[in-house]
Amino acid sequence: MCIVYRPGGSEGELAVYTHKLYSRTNLRFLTFWRDGAFLSNIHFFPKKEVVDLSGQRLRVLAVDHAPSVFSHLDDKALHLDEQGLLFNVSGLDVKVVNALGEALNFTPVFYSPGQDMWGTLLPNGTFTGMVGQVHKDEAEMGIGNVFLTEVRARYVTFSVPFDFERACFLTPAPRLLPAWMAVSFPFTLHVWMLLMGCVLGLTVLVPVLGWCLPARDPRELQSVSSAFLVILGHFSNQSPRPPKHIPMQMLLGAVMVSGFVVTIFYCSNLTAYMMVRVVEQPITTIRQIVQRKLAVGGYSDFWVDIFKGSANQDVHSLIWNFLLFDNVTNFLKQVISGRGVLLENTQHLQYLRETHLTNSVDQASVRLMLEECINPFSVGVMLKRNSPLKSSIDKVIQGLRESGLVNRYFLEVLQEDHDRISSLARSSPDTAPPAEGVQVLTLEHLQVSASIKSSKHKCLQKEWYG
Repeated sequence: MCIVYRPGGSEGELAVYTHKLYSRTNLRFLTFWRDGAFLSNIHFFPKKEVVDLSGQRLRVLAVDHAPSVFSHLDDKALHLDEQGLLFNVSGLDVKVVNALGEALNFTPVFYSPGQDMWGTLLPNGTFTGMVGQVHKDEAEMGIGNVFLTEVRARYVTFSVPFDFERACFLTPAPRLLPAWMAVSFPFTLHVWMLLMGCVLGLTVLVPVLGWCLPARDPRELQSVSSAFLVILGHFSNQSPRPPKHIPMQMLLGAVMVSGFVVTIFYCSNLTAYMMVRVVEQPITTIRQIVQRKLAVGGYSDFWVDIFKGSANQDVHSLIWNFLLFDNVTNFLKQVISGRGVLLENTQHLQYLRETHLTNSVDQASVRLMLEECINPFSVGVMLKRNSPLKSSIDKVIQGLRESGLVNRYFLEVLQEDHDRISSLARSSPDTAPPAEGVQVLTLEHLQVSASIKSSKHKCLQKEWYG
């Protein structure tokens, strides 16, 4: 709080003013000083709460991290001038800050924090990047998927979270199994082993029983090789010559009924598997990632400290596979090929999957592994230490969450970027025109259509209920 004294209307009188927060020229009159005392009791140090910034322009640092912050132009690169001023930016966090600007009457001006992005804590106790710049009062706030952590809270102030995220993995999508393997799909490995054991056991039992009977049955039941063919014929719904004696008839009758049941089940399941796509088992646990020695990619070394502090041995083992990449596009190629996984918050992974890694029939080349994640995180706005804007910003953010606008902003971001990519695909000269004639629809198209309708229904429910 700054107190300004000016000469009053009479001799020995001083007019007392205070400055208005976030205003360079406007002063607010408090009282007069006369005869060694103030003429009225004034609270010189009121609570620092600002509800109207009178259209001030506030410097906001923004890290390029979709869907929080990104460019909505065709090339997807954030545009900035020599001073680092960003323009043509969009994203979930940008929409939240714009909503704060409308509520508190200020204009956010977005700048890039530089190559250090969120920043790193140096051995000398100083922070680089966005955390360091906000700590040094070089900006009013910072956005870009900012996780609220204890280490960062020692240098900056955070607003209340407007989003709650989990650190999960983007894994390669399960690949299609070869068509020739469809012959073995109807039964699991244990069923095949049990079936083979029954055939071999009966192959030995039938000749032994045939030799033990007083009168011999046909020659097909007297040797192991012949008995094997007879048993195999029964399991294939063939009809060999019936035996003469009741004990052998009962045994082979039971084999015939079993073979009939096995054949019906096998044919039915084989027909079903031939009509749908069959894929391999997906990656669902962190232990599978460690065992397969997949590279774990991240945008910053923030995750290394998370791995070190985890009591889970599998999570701790991810330290040896962590890779700090420079180009996310190149690393995503490793994820698609099955040589790595990407570790990030769920919204960012969902954004990549829905907008960049899914084709026109809703087939994705990657999979979001939600069965086992690492840490939950809160996402908020980074503010200066003891910022007078915190209480007002907290109230607005709580209103945005309670009204469901944050979820709506996220859906709008996905739709905007999906429309942008679709328009680029239509305008690209390399895009082949659609084939003329009638397109044959298969069960795969019906399944995809059903999944799209289901996902849209879930999105509408999420948007309606907030």
